[in-house]
Amino acid sequence: MEVLVVCTGNVCRSPAVELLLRRGVDGRPGVPEEVRLASAGIRAMVGEPMAARTVDALRRLGVDVGPGHRARQLTAEMVTRADLVLAASRLHRSAVVQLQPDAVERTFTVTEFARYCSEEQGVGGGLPALASFAVSQRGLVVPRRPEDDDLRDPWGKSARVHRAVVWSIADAVGEILSAAARPADAGVA
Repeated sequence: MEVLVVCTGNVCRSPAVELLLRRGVDGRPGVPEEVRLASAGIRAMVGEPMAARTVDALRRLGVDVGPGHRARQLTAEMVTRADLVLAASRLHRSAVVQLQPDAVERTFTVTEFARYCSEEQGVGGGLPALASFAVSQRGLVVPRRPEDDDLRDPWGKSARVHRAVVWSIADAVGEILSAAARPADAGVA
């Protein structure tokens, strides 16, 4: 399975989601190595590393960031290859679908996907099964306000804002990882 995470510059939100999915959150293990993770930006700061304030926020959560991230521009080919696309906001979700219309069923905001994962009861099968479940739930479980599906853009903001955004990401990723780790019969009594 290939998961693509999308934001604007690919230096704050999307690499943080990618990293937390891989490394895990709050003692939950990350996704298995056979799941390919990638991130990109709709207006990427191509070649730039992750924002220093985002790195600091991740380190405060105990995440070893390590070197290596370089921002990449989102392409139609990336979207085509992805089995699941997680976007930082509704704007990014729309940009993905405009770039590749057939991706509409497999593209969610991170918080939208996490909400569906929190509703999941015993789907099992990890991320592939969760992606199918989320498609079946689209529109059934809605946020109180549409903007609740958006992760705030921390670019150019204070270290406090970066920490708040990273904590929001960690909460959403934690929901996703918890649901992905549930056995198939977890909701069956």
